[in-house]
Amino acid sequence: MDRGCERRSHPGLLEQIWGAGTTSVMLIANGRTLVRENKIILLPSHARPLPASAVYLGRAVQGAGVPVGTDIVLEILDGPEQAALPAGYDGDWLGLREVPTDVSAQDAGLFVEAAAITNWHASHRHCPLCGARTRMEQGGWVRRCPEDDSEHFPRTDPAIIVSVLDEQGRILLGHNKSWPEGRYSTLAGFVEPGESLEA
Repeated sequence: MDRGCERRSHPGLLEQIWGAGTTSVMLIANGRTLVRENKIILLPSHARPLPASAVYLGRAVQGAGVPVGTDIVLEILDGPEQAALPAGYDGDWLGLREVPTDVSAQDAGLFVEAAAITNWHASHRHCPLCGARTRMEQGGWVRRCPEDDSEHFPRTDPAIIVSVLDEQGRILLGHNKSWPEGRYSTLAGFVEPGESLEA
């Protein structure tokens, strides 16, 4: 996917592409999307009104079930999932950790992108400077405060996961005291401000 960071900043992009035969819609509700036969279900945009919660996810540049050139727009649902489906569409509403591991790399990437941007919108609805309710801009990738005109962007939380090996090729694993007996993991953690990845 080409996430189209330059393209999504053009005013009116969503209005221009919505309803075209080359624009598809991915639904997400309560962290779940519609999946059938190990594939994310994409709906035609011409059968739906343009939602206020639309987020531009990008354009397919390689064919992996989605034709090259297809624009994909995310619709974030507030209500019951089934009410959003047109006739003839069915499947299972699955969360990111429930999706089968054999979905395509394209679908996995779309779902991770959609989940991250949805979580950001849900937790950053108000301006951190003045508290006013912000509005979505730039294809859903910016929230702007109407009071002080400040722009707010999706946050990233840098984290690491590492394999610590000794001279014999053995790996160091950790065990959290809240985990069940016998569960171990590689070492991972968030990077604090000013901290290097090595530290």
